[in-house]
Amino acid sequence: SRKYIKIIEPILKRMSEIRNIKFLVIGNFYYQNKNISVESIQWNIENEIKDLSKIDIGLYPVYDDKWSIGKSGLKALQYMALGIPPICSNVGTNKDIINNSQNGFLANDENDWFEYLLKLIDSEDLRTKIGINAKKTIVDYYSTDVIGSQYLKVIESVI
Repeated sequence: SRKYIKIIEPILKRMSEIRNIKFLVIGNFYYQNKNISVESIQWNIENEIKDLSKIDIGLYPVYDDKWSIGKSGLKALQYMALGIPPICSNVGTNKDIINNSQNGFLANDENDWFEYLLKLIDSEDLRTKIGINAKKTIVDYYSTDVIGSQYLKVIESVI
């Protein structure tokens, strides 16, 4: 939502001063910022995968509060499933999903956001490597085959 974008606006403004970036926002609201090149797309289920596929780096800023901690990390998982390297706030389930610098990045503050974003912008090789590791994480731990077999083990252990 719009309130989470506020977390990274200063970083995106700084980055826009030194790199040619476009910030793609997919949501149920229109977003613009005079200091950042923005493309705002209305979210809809039919185009979700196609729209997400336009992203080179997935940003998932959230606040360190009870509501955010309860969030499932779905956005990070979506990016990862598509092989998009994610940068996420180091809160809630993001800490369980992301192995920092391996399958994504966990940002604690503005300096982390800026450093990780700059690294990924400047290195296609790093984006590819992190994206491959991210996708592998989904296949290894979150795919329906894996989850199905885990449920089966639980059911069999109860019977």
